[in-house]
Amino acid sequence: MKMWTMKLVKRKIFFRKGLVSKVLSVVCFLGFPALSVAQTSLTYQQVCADIDTMVSLIEQVHPDPYSRLSKKTFYKEVKKSKKQLQKGDISRLRAYMELSRLAALFKEGHFSVYSRNALFSAEEKGFPYLSLFHIEPQTHRLILKCDTVLGGISFLKGDELLKIDHLKAKKIVEKSLKYTFGERDFYRCTRAENDGTLQKWLYLNMPKNYYRIVMKTSSGTKTLMLKALNKKEIKEIQAKRPKEKDEAKEDKAWSYEMYNDSVMILHFNECVIEGFPEFLSEMFRQARTKNVRHLVIDNRYNDGGNSNASDEICRYLTDKPFIGCYRIVIRISEPVREFYRSYLKEYPQLSESIALPDTIMNEVMSLDDYQQPYADSLRFTGKVYLLNSHETFSSASWLAEVFKYYKLGIIVGEETGGMNISSGDIINTILPHTKMNLMLPYKMFYMIGAEDGSEIHGVLPDVPQPSEKAMDWVLKKICNK
Repeated sequence: MKMWTMKLVKRKIFFRKGLVSKVLSVVCFLGFPALSVAQTSLTYQQVCADIDTMVSLIEQVHPDPYSRLSKKTFYKEVKKSKKQLQKGDISRLRAYMELSRLAALFKEGHFSVYSRNALFSAEEKGFPYLSLFHIEPQTHRLILKCDTVLGGISFLKGDELLKIDHLKAKKIVEKSLKYTFGERDFYRCTRAENDGTLQKWLYLNMPKNYYRIVMKTSSGTKTLMLKALNKKEIKEIQAKRPKEKDEAKEDKAWSYEMYNDSVMILHFNECVIEGFPEFLSEMFRQARTKNVRHLVIDNRYNDGGNSNASDEICRYLTDKPFIGCYRIVIRISEPVREFYRSYLKEYPQLSESIALPDTIMNEVMSLDDYQQPYADSLRFTGKVYLLNSHETFSSASWLAEVFKYYKLGIIVGEETGGMNISSGDIINTILPHTKMNLMLPYKMFYMIGAEDGSEIHGVLPDVPQPSEKAMDWVLKKICNK
């Protein structure tokens, strides 16, 4: 993780889904946590104390916590949580879900709760099959992602899950979204699908050994019983599951390939800066050598990292100075100082920032903060396409903002999950009793072109396409197929 002084905030880092998402928030594809420890109970007093700690931290750290959610409404929901929890010992899962519900009320993608420890024991069973379904934004339908066999019956990609026991699938999705972080419905759907929120909600509210489900197919509805699985059984299924083509490409932070003699594809899956300038230098050297006329940047699976990586790409695509974010509001408080003290040995330049008193600073970027393009001899002068999806978030959305504002090419796909005005740069605090991790932003970012009062939205595509069809659309257009 690269650090920047809080006083000199000219270059920012947007973190992925949480500061340590790659290391600590690993979730297997069926939705159960990867770590395995025996589930332990918490007392009502412990969970309530952590709720109070969370409220205090929010009000100390966030630069403007009640800009979109009224304080009165939030306090009412806090009171509701404590009332709902008054039933003896509380499982880690229930505590996690209640803390998540309160955090999700703020509807911010960088504001979240997660657990290092397992929320399920290895022996406990749940309904893992929801991970095989895609949540359709707005309609909240659950659509099968691929051909598969459930309960001995074959189903096709596109078949719909209608019911689990007495509950309609749409109802399960809508209930789960209340525990999911993000500004917009479509991004919360992505998070609920990828982070296992659906499975967690179902296990907490409908623990069973068997589940009766109803599927809608082209030939009518089918009803079947599915067995709940424990962690070992889930792992066995996971080991047998072949990787999809797109999943294999996500294994690397970045890579490139030649589609044909004149088309190069950059797979930009994570905003990692270490080694990236050297990688891009060689890639664009190859593009010049091979006389590449079309560059496709696949940004669909990228949920952020270091915004410097996004800027590095843009330096090859424009002949003008540029900037991604023109204004940042920063709140300095003791929790922020405490978080950065642990990095003082590695980054002694932080000492000046840590010495700052409690304050809110409004930083407006100057011309000195603009990124400079590379020399004409190094830049790519062909046609550029950027592919985005609802999963494109944080520093990956930064790339899309710069690309859109400075008209660097054509954007194809879906609106990004990262917004034009959003919180970012987070501190990671462990709540004392539940040991849940609270990820709190202490900055607000105004991307280039956004102003106070602007409609909050992601980067909109020039050519709207479902994300899974965006690459095919571009390649067909380039090759005139």
